[in-house]
Amino acid sequence: LCLLWVLLAGACQAQWNLDDGITPPTSPSRITAPKNLVITAVGLTSPPARIPQRECIDFKMPMDEVREYFREAREVTRGVYSHMLDWSPCFVEGTLMLPNGEKAEWAIQQFRSGSVLLNNGESILLYCERCTAKAFPPAE
Repeated sequence: LCLLWVLLAGACQAQWNLDDGITPPTSPSRITAPKNLVITAVGLTSPPARIPQRECIDFKMPMDEVREYFREAREVTRGVYSHMLDWSPCFVEGTLMLPNGEKAEWAIQQFRSGSVLLNNGESILLYCERCTAKAFPPAE
């Protein structure tokens, strides 16, 4: 009976460890070298978060870190974005221009996820595991 308990406990522990360190599936980004990159706001708080804005006021990214983000970020599916990535109420936002001349809006969250909203309503969802912005928490 004790041996059965040890085996079950080990199996449960193994199940918990399956989620540790899993890298979300990604694909190459269509937004690698945006033009006219502009930061329009920093230290923003997502309204649904219902936390005081002062919680996010220090989340800032200088232009060189925003450029690095778009150079290194990879696209993720909506399912990955919604279910695998950590969500943060803190973000920075801005605008950019695509190579075809289309203007788009972007946002980068504190936990390395981001999005680009195109004029046609399409959202390109991003994640940058390798980005090293000082405002991001250390990568695990």
